[in-house]
Amino acid sequence: MRAPQAALLLAAAIAGCGREGVLECGAPALPLAEIRQRVLSASAEPVEVEGIVSGDFTSGLGGFFIEPESAEGPGLFVLGDPAAKPLAPGEKVRVRGRPARLPPEMFERFALVEVEAIVRCGTTKAAPLTLSAPPADPEALLGRRVRIPGPLFLAGQARIASHGELVVAFGEERPFQPTELFPPGDAARAFAERQQRRMLVLDDGRMGPPEGGLPWYWTAEPKALRTGGLLFGLEGVIDRGEEGFTLRLSASPERIEAAARPGPPAREPEALRVIAFNLENFFNGDGRGGGFPTPRGAADSPGFERQAAKLLAALKALDGDLLILSELENDGYEENSAIAELTRRLNAGVEDAKRYQFVRISGARLGEDEIAVGILYRPARLEAIGQPAFLERAEFARGLSRVPLAASFRSRAGELSFTAVAVHLKSKGSCPQSPGPDADQGDGQGCWNAARSAAMRALLDWVRGDPTGSGVTAWLIAGDFNAHGEEEPLAIARQAGALDALRATAGSMQLYSYVFRGLSGRLDHIVLSPELAPALRGAGVWHINADEPALLGHAGAFAEEETAYRSSDHDPVWIELGDSPRPP
Repeated sequence: MRAPQAALLLAAAIAGCGREGVLECGAPALPLAEIRQRVLSASAEPVEVEGIVSGDFTSGLGGFFIEPESAEGPGLFVLGDPAAKPLAPGEKVRVRGRPARLPPEMFERFALVEVEAIVRCGTTKAAPLTLSAPPADPEALLGRRVRIPGPLFLAGQARIASHGELVVAFGEERPFQPTELFPPGDAARAFAERQQRRMLVLDDGRMGPPEGGLPWYWTAEPKALRTGGLLFGLEGVIDRGEEGFTLRLSASPERIEAAARPGPPAREPEALRVIAFNLENFFNGDGRGGGFPTPRGAADSPGFERQAAKLLAALKALDGDLLILSELENDGYEENSAIAELTRRLNAGVEDAKRYQFVRISGARLGEDEIAVGILYRPARLEAIGQPAFLERAEFARGLSRVPLAASFRSRAGELSFTAVAVHLKSKGSCPQSPGPDADQGDGQGCWNAARSAAMRALLDWVRGDPTGSGVTAWLIAGDFNAHGEEEPLAIARQAGALDALRATAGSMQLYSYVFRGLSGRLDHIVLSPELAPALRGAGVWHINADEPALLGHAGAFAEEETAYRSSDHDPVWIELGDSPRPP
């Protein structure tokens, strides 16, 4: 109700409320189902209706919901204040007001506005409608009080601190990005439609952010907000919302089963472990404790220290020999640069075998973007060969994909040699304003797919041309592709003979490293050339971030310090490589 039109409607509704006239309970009244037709026919005459209160959200939404006494048809929103004690679910009321359709910022509800009078007509024993499965027609339930026994899968919590909302899905199965599992186009759209029927938003019934960072209905600890938990016994009113069909809660869940946090992935000591990790804007200011706020990343020095401690906890637990990183501050390679500071912190107090060195180029910066990719390696395990290289082409101009970085290595324990390419392709956000190949084509791949695909073709041509001059033919490309597993950039890599390392070894098609609007999928990948594929020993995703609420991150209201959990918004992905071909 931030828009002027909504404010005027609410003011008019409240101004007319509470004037009890000649309303008579039980007298003939317009059925609630006919309000829609009155609005569509542009009839503006006041009407009288009777209904059962399904939920009073006057203090938050500026009105209350009533539903028909019969079990059929949707309910109705009444914009206005009953001007007495709050209405309780099950109360019967009679209302006189004008039928209207509310503006988009009020979710285009069919409603009564400019309310002239409200009378209470007693209390009924009306029970909420039980929903044990996704409703076939959610529109028919708008305004109705429902009870959902559960389980509901907790699928996302990105808007909990800003809007008091959670995204859930009926059942116990994780909702996935369609193009993680199905090719773009008809197959992905069909899956999206089926899956969308499972989805529901839980809301606190109030405007604005919740006090204290958590909505009133969340009675468990913040860690229990981790995606993958199960909720049981929810009650509220079905409504429209910004993110889709919404349950405006009237009580807290009866039971919450929190999802467990996974420990670090065990590693094979003799294998080389490669990590790809989006650090979510690691900016160190001026590198001397000042220079905050920066264009991205932590807002101040204490926030940066929390961020750095959490990332160090994650990286040390992962124990990688080769780190391929994205969203580093693009401030060069000198002593006070972000990559130099990260390397120093990783090396502090560790034995020589665990120490890192970062790959640096001759220029001051890697491209013109505020963020860059970076590569760290352990000289005790890997010998750098050839010369580091980067690719500056139109596909990697500012505003598109970030400039990729390549470096070649030879294992000190055996014969394995390969070139590693760090990438960060164009995101799906900030869609172009005009039609064209980079606009959303409606096939499930979102915006900028053409740009990501062009970048992948350029990368493949480049890495197969030995950009480091090392003479190495084996290669891997790793990082944030901003594309899911069945989208075109991955398909282009597979068509070139590359192996999707995670899918090949993780034992399940249902992989993810990022959660967006309650849907899980992989944005982070490692693909291997045919020459390197036989060396693959294992792969996986450490789910320490994507499932965790931002409230627990370095800038969150419930920041957990010095733990790996919610150290970023992306999960790190990893592979292990052996020096000899896999036994048959």
